[in-house]
Amino acid sequence: MIISSAGVAFIKNWESCRLEAYPDPVWGWEIPTIGWGHTGTLDCELGASPGQGQPIKQGDVITQPQADCLLAMDIDAFSDQVTSLLRVQLTQGKFDALVSFAFNNGIGAFHGSTLLWLVNQRNFAMAALEFPKWCHAGRPPVVVAGLLKRRRAEEAMFVKG
Repeated sequence: MIISSAGVAFIKNWESCRLEAYPDPVWGWEIPTIGWGHTGTLDCELGASPGQGQPIKQGDVITQPQADCLLAMDIDAFSDQVTSLLRVQLTQGKFDALVSFAFNNGIGAFHGSTLLWLVNQRNFAMAALEFPKWCHAGRPPVVVAGLLKRRRAEEAMFVKG
C-alpha cells in the first residue's frame, strides 16, 4: 500500500517544516532534525541513495524543495516498511494512521508493538486503544501533551478507517 494524500497532509500538519536544523524537542541535538521531521542524512541535497548523504548537524539549512524531497523519501520508506509488517488488508485510513505512527515513533518501535500485533490479529478495536499509550518521551519517560494529541488524532483516523 501507499499512503494517501490525506495521510501525507496529516503528517505535515503534525510535523511542520523547518528549513534549518533543530534539536529534537525531547532528545536535543542527540537527534538533529530538519524539514518535515526528517532525521538521519541529507540524501536529497546530495542526490545520494537513502542513507548515503551527510548526517544532519547543527547549522544545516535546506530549501523547501529539498525538505519536500526528504519527506517523500521518508514516507515512501515508512509506507514500504509498514506494508512489509502487515499480514492483513487494511482500509486507507487505517494504513495512513499506521504510517504516521511509524514515521513519528520509528519502524523499530512499530515492529515490536502490541499495536502491530493486534492489527495483524484483526483486532482493530483493541489496536485503536494502543495509540494513546505511545505518548511518552525523554529520560525518564514523561507524558508529552503534543504526542498525546497526535496519538489521539491517529487513533481517530484509524477508527474512522
